[in-house]
Amino acid sequence: MHDRKITVGHSNIRSLIPKLGQISDLVRRKDYDIFGISETWLSNNISDHTLNIQGYRIFRSQVNGVMLMHCCPEILPYLTHVINECLLQNTFPNAWKTGVVTPIPKNSNPQDYTDMLPVMSKLLEKIMNHQLGNYVIENGIIPDSQSGFRPGHSCTTALSNITDDLMRSLDKGLSSALILLDFSRAFDTVDHSLLIDICTFAGLSVSAKALIESYLLGREQCVRLNDSTSNYRKISRGVPQGSILSPLLFNIYTSYFHKFLETCNIHMYADDMQLYHSFNIRDFDSALSSVQRDLDTIVEMSTKHVLYTRHMLFNGLFKTGAYKHNTI
Repeated sequence: MHDRKITVGHSNIRSLIPKLGQISDLVRRKDYDIFGISETWLSNNISDHTLNIQGYRIFRSQVNGVMLMHCCPEILPYLTHVINECLLQNTFPNAWKTGVVTPIPKNSNPQDYTDMLPVMSKLLEKIMNHQLGNYVIENGIIPDSQSGFRPGHSCTTALSNITDDLMRSLDKGLSSALILLDFSRAFDTVDHSLLIDICTFAGLSVSAKALIESYLLGREQCVRLNDSTSNYRKISRGVPQGSILSPLLFNIYTSYFHKFLETCNIHMYADDMQLYHSFNIRDFDSALSSVQRDLDTIVEMSTKHVLYTRHMLFNGLFKTGAYKHNTI
């Protein structure tokens, strides 16, 4: 396994504009808007167990999800009005953009939360995620090669697709190279201005982009450990950990990476990427060069997106020859 560290630095969106402009199927002529909701929709989703709002609360005011559920339907008209005003004014309230991070080891109780966000934030995020998610699926913004955080997709479907492709190639007598890429702390390094610009090419309207920008900017969080809580600090980069909308935004952020590959097939599960290419062993050298070019392209795109990459090469399907690790 080899670590390839990408230097973190701001990359101007203008360097990506010529390439983004070539992706005709990402551009929608009619701008997409996020619209208001009804009391019925909000009532159904507040009581929806998949929302799981019991664990979410606004720590500064101690308003929790259980209280919100018990107060419905009496406060439902007021909640609907507040949510719709946020959507109409393209504003994500600052009071809903605070997070409390609790350090928890990965092997601890999975029901604990590593990042607690306000309960009202989760309601508004679900509305945005529902509408924006339907739009990107209906218009093919998220490619079929992305299996992360999509209905009907999972780690199993990602693994099945790759395995099937490789086995078919093996049945044809071909060799295959598989490169596994991981974006380290990917959700924490998303560039806000670049994400907003990518949303432009995805066909979002000015008002929809303004709402997403309001959602991203002006966030702050503190760290809570036992009975101690740190001061709140501003967050200038990344999408909120533990939120409903963040996975979809990250999928949009990386939705066109596959467009610039010349040779390799690609599959992604959230921030994990697999590049693979099958070839006749007689063409080993040229195939290796082709794989290298595509890997260099992904590294370049990662740099422009301020993402760290590390990769692992599997050469178990090579019939002959040893791979020189220093070529990638």
